[in-house]
Amino acid sequence: MRVVAPLAALLLVATACSGTGESPSPSPSASAEATGEAFVAPELVTVDPSIVAGIDVQVAESLEVGSYTYVAVPTFPNGADLTQALRDAIQLRIEAFQQYEVPDDADVKPELTVSWSLVGSSPDVLGVRLVSAEVGGDTFDGSSRTVWLDLATREARPVADLVEPEAIAELLDRIIAAGEEDPRVDNQRLYDQMDGELEAFDSVAFTPDGNLWVEFDRAQVASSVTPVGIEVEAEGLLSDFGEAARTAALEPSDPDVQPPPSPTPTATAPVTAPTGASSRQTQTLGDDTDCSVEQCIALTFDDGPVAGTADLLDLLADRGVKATFFMVGQNVAANPALVQRMADEGHALGNHSWDHPQLTRLDADGIREELESTSNAIEAAAGVAPALVRPPYGATDDAVAAVAAELGLSQILWDVDPEDWKDKDAGIVHERVVAAAHRNAIILSHDIHETTRAAYAAIIDDLIAAGYTLVTVPDLIDDLEPGGRYFNGD
Repeated sequence: MRVVAPLAALLLVATACSGTGESPSPSPSASAEATGEAFVAPELVTVDPSIVAGIDVQVAESLEVGSYTYVAVPTFPNGADLTQALRDAIQLRIEAFQQYEVPDDADVKPELTVSWSLVGSSPDVLGVRLVSAEVGGDTFDGSSRTVWLDLATREARPVADLVEPEAIAELLDRIIAAGEEDPRVDNQRLYDQMDGELEAFDSVAFTPDGNLWVEFDRAQVASSVTPVGIEVEAEGLLSDFGEAARTAALEPSDPDVQPPPSPTPTATAPVTAPTGASSRQTQTLGDDTDCSVEQCIALTFDDGPVAGTADLLDLLADRGVKATFFMVGQNVAANPALVQRMADEGHALGNHSWDHPQLTRLDADGIREELESTSNAIEAAAGVAPALVRPPYGATDDAVAAVAAELGLSQILWDVDPEDWKDKDAGIVHERVVAAAHRNAIILSHDIHETTRAAYAAIIDDLIAAGYTLVTVPDLIDDLEPGGRYFNGD
């Protein structure tokens, strides 16, 4: 279990609007003024995801013309139905974003990012907090929703189920009272919002003291550009399910999810791997590999690690190939053993931000938080800090470059993109990579896609047969400068 600052997970939304004329903060409450004590925002308990054996991350990413979408949710062994319940919880938000019409004169692409954190874990209950950051043109939206999954019924339980039915009125009264004591809260907004009673909020978790963390979306109860969490005394309120959820938060354990009682869903058709023009190829890389002489190419993979990354690592080891992995911090936290394996097997480790926002929307503090937290996670997993960064979507500017330089990170872009996120077809990915490959190329792919992983045996065989040496980015480019931008090795 770990405790985080209440709004850290949504820093990307807060910093996106710094310097844009935020509304003034509400005046401190009368009690705060009377005591003269500094207000301390309540804390939210989160759980280290690696406590769950076999946890993984399901990522859905789209870079369609006009907008970006990056949605990540956790997966659990024997828990396809649980992951679907999480996706159902955010589906309306995704659909609403997809219907947004991008103005013809928009100079920055609209973006929806959904990230997650584990806020409870036990054989009885799983709690997952889903954070949405939506930006479109000059507008933005920050919201959160906590889904409590009952492992006995395999269903997502509503907020009301955390509380005894006869205690709901008391809960609502305590929320109003706690809000009145919180200087971040605009009381009139709170009163207006609470007219909706239990429908006024859908993110409830726990604080380190075992109290309720009741969270409101941005602008619902405050002028804050991020959601606001209020601490509410839980004594006498919780139902049996609520008590189980609190135990899962304060005393987390591996849920050891069992198979659902219903029939297993019909398996999808297996992905057919393309066949390379050549037979199986291997290469042997020595310390004397010289890309000024050899025809080098750097294979790079974004957005992982996920469980399937292990299959790609097996392939790379079998072919004697080294690659560069640009990793998302929240996926690193869920799969630290894979990061350690990458380092042990000689691959280069790269930073791809914590939860994949456009860094150009953030101020320096927001960029730093995204990159620093990810570098720390990688170093904690592998014992080595990354020296490379790939800004999500390739979105960079002078501010991103300055923070990257400060953190000792060189910006690695690409010049070959098979758009593997778009077609999800192993044959097409293979054809595009092989056709576009050239000496000193940096090839972009995504190890989160099964079809991409399936394409790479034939890709590697064909590239080696064509005389290319497949190396890491640091092997391809000598003297990388922190903050510098590199599209290839030329």
